[in-house]
Amino acid sequence: MRIVLLGGCAVAVALALLIASPARGGDPDFAMLMWGMAAVKGMLVLGALTVLWWRFGYPLSKSRALWYCVGAWLASATTVLIAQRAFLPAAIVLFHAGEFMMLLTAWRDDHVTLPTVGDASHSPESVDEAIADKTSEANDSLADAA
Repeated sequence: MRIVLLGGCAVAVALALLIASPARGGDPDFAMLMWGMAAVKGMLVLGALTVLWWRFGYPLSKSRALWYCVGAWLASATTVLIAQRAFLPAAIVLFHAGEFMMLLTAWRDDHVTLPTVGDASHSPESVDEAIADKTSEANDSLADAA
């Protein structure tokens, strides 16, 4: 599923580059503002892709994965459109629709639980104990093999 996510983003960016040519002329300050907006939105998309890469490492229904992917694809493509200053009103609306789609899907996604701050099973002491247990198990199996 991770390949579909990244491949779809690459196709979406390529399609955005094909359908829209960069705007020429106009106010240079506005062009710099749009580049800045596109840079910020690009960082948001990279952050979302990082989180989705992690999320796709766990079991996930096909419908939920599709919603995540479509949201990421929309956000990726519209970031390019914003950088090119092409179809700006539609690009801005579709970018936020993609982000909202991913956020709404994540809000409804109850299959992965994150550890809470006070969760004792993820405390440094319990992690150290787990590492010590695994190390002693490995040493025992090596000793048995020899």
